[in-house]
Amino acid sequence: MPDTADPPPHGGTHRVPGSAGARAEDRTAAPPPMRLPLCQDEPEFGTLSELRRRFGIPRSTAYRLAARGLIRLVRVGRRRLVDFRSVRALLGTR
Repeated sequence: MPDTADPPPHGGTHRVPGSAGARAEDRTAAPPPMRLPLCQDEPEFGTLSELRRRFGIPRSTAYRLAARGLIRLVRVGRRRLVDFRSVRALLGTR
């Protein structure tokens, strides 16, 4: 039975795109998922212990570098996490 009701005030249709009974022109393919240029093996944030293990930078040095604004520390709850991107930028590595 045809849909004889007045269209909604916003100008749309009563049909839901992709549903049964929708016209082919109403159905559109979903856009592909957005990919971020991050390496999945390397987290972007980590603890001060991880900073020492990965980059050889002791905790006291990390605090001094953060105080100078050379690396970034982020507080999450009671923890302080190091932004590894800022460390890589400082060291000139990937």
